[in-house]
Amino acid sequence: MGINTAGRLVGCLSGIVLGTAAQAADSGPAHKWRIDLNHQTENHGTLILRIAPVDGTPIDVETKFPADMNENHAARLLCDTLQASLDEQVYHIERDDGEDCLIKVRHNAPKFVVTLVSSTLTGLAVSIKHD
Repeated sequence: MGINTAGRLVGCLSGIVLGTAAQAADSGPAHKWRIDLNHQTENHGTLILRIAPVDGTPIDVETKFPADMNENHAARLLCDTLQASLDEQVYHIERDDGEDCLIKVRHNAPKFVVTLVSSTLTGLAVSIKHD
């Protein structure tokens, strides 16, 4: 595979990952979101998620992943980072099915949107959707 072909392939795959995040934003606010992680990290990298409550200030949460981390450990790390970064009086974070991270609002907190701001990871597939 030539350099140009490889570059186009990487660009296409990046677009697919970012397109998933854009779909999450287009689906509107919800009380509960699921972040599904599949496969494993191929490199050391960073994932930045934006948690944007309706009529509130968005919060960007950065998680740093080591290389060769499987989906279950990646989900645990992501959940731990979200829990440390978000107000526990407003958000409840839990891991589900090993490789999923759930974010739910508590009580009468406003709906929110989760989007993927950026990712430097390869190998780890990230899907964001209402739950």
